[in-house]
Amino acid sequence: MATATADTATATTDTPSLHDRLVALAAAYHHTELELAELLAAMQRTRGFAARGYGTLGAYAEKELKLDARKARTLALVGRKAPELPAFREAFARGDLSWTQARALMKVLTPEVEEAWVARAAEITVNTLERLVAAGSRGQLPPDPSDELPPSRTCIRFGIDAQDADVVRAAIELVRTRTGLSRDEVDDGAILAELARHVLATDETGAAPTGERFRVVLQTCPDCAHTTGVDAEVDETHVGHACCDAEVMDVRPGPTQGHLSRTIPPTTRRLALHRDGYCCQVPGCTNRLYLDLHHLAYFARGGGHHLDNLITLCSLHHRVLHAGDLAVDPLRDGRVEFRFKHGRVAHIRLGERATRRSCGAPLQAVIGSPPSTPPAESASRTVEPPNRPLA
Repeated sequence: MATATADTATATTDTPSLHDRLVALAAAYHHTELELAELLAAMQRTRGFAARGYGTLGAYAEKELKLDARKARTLALVGRKAPELPAFREAFARGDLSWTQARALMKVLTPEVEEAWVARAAEITVNTLERLVAAGSRGQLPPDPSDELPPSRTCIRFGIDAQDADVVRAAIELVRTRTGLSRDEVDDGAILAELARHVLATDETGAAPTGERFRVVLQTCPDCAHTTGVDAEVDETHVGHACCDAEVMDVRPGPTQGHLSRTIPPTTRRLALHRDGYCCQVPGCTNRLYLDLHHLAYFARGGGHHLDNLITLCSLHHRVLHAGDLAVDPLRDGRVEFRFKHGRVAHIRLGERATRRSCGAPLQAVIGSPPSTPPAESASRTVEPPNRPLA
């Protein structure tokens, strides 16, 4: 009995010391995590992982550091951006922000809004923070709680057999191989949605998969000009993406109420798709899964629907373009310049892919104009491909 009392007294005496040690270790841990983030950023910048025989930073981190690849990529991003964001850096170093919160905030933080977002993140759960970030855009302040609409992004969870999960991952990786898009540019959810759209658009009802996929109804505040969807937030990326190839109905009160802005005429659409070989025109992309037409001079800024102002992009590269991570500019003589997020520049000539595949017949013969001389009865006939993506 005396022994038990002595042990209890010792534990009580040591409790403040134990607490102090834990506080000190936690503080050291958070500072170490920031240092780890900065070192991972340096490893990624210098491609030091390649010198050790690894293809990616994630693979290096998993094998050499026993660190989850996703967390390693997030920490590298934090380490790269932290010097530009002092309030965020200080909060991360104190442990006020977890790495999952930091991952979400990276999508919206700029020096002008970082303090507001860091303060807001301290008040809400990670899931709520992710929803707010998904509904916002880079450089935008967090919404007032009373003004929040359902976000433009959501999370879907479902169970799946391990074998089926491998099939889904393989399909997503196939699309990444065709497009060359990394996870930093387009997430897996966006690719899964495009695969679902392909299934819906190629069912037996005959819906054209390269037809208009959007009907955009915009609500605009007359005082602040803030634009949203009817039931949820709509970010600028999706509005720009949709308006390129959609029907836009104005529901604002006034003389234009109910006015429907027609999208690209069907004849022009067919010509543009045929000219581009029914394939995304981004150099290195072979995706034919789902195609959009993009206005080189933006339709929202007065660009017309004429053929020379249109280029075929897969829906994923179209999304990346309107997100600001890809630039496409027309040059002289039908050439187009692509400028990529990481500095690469490439050029193509509109229609060169279709030209490489053709048998040399003149374009007017392909689209059905009468030939200058009657063809022989046994001559092969060129048939315009259907207005749908090819397998």
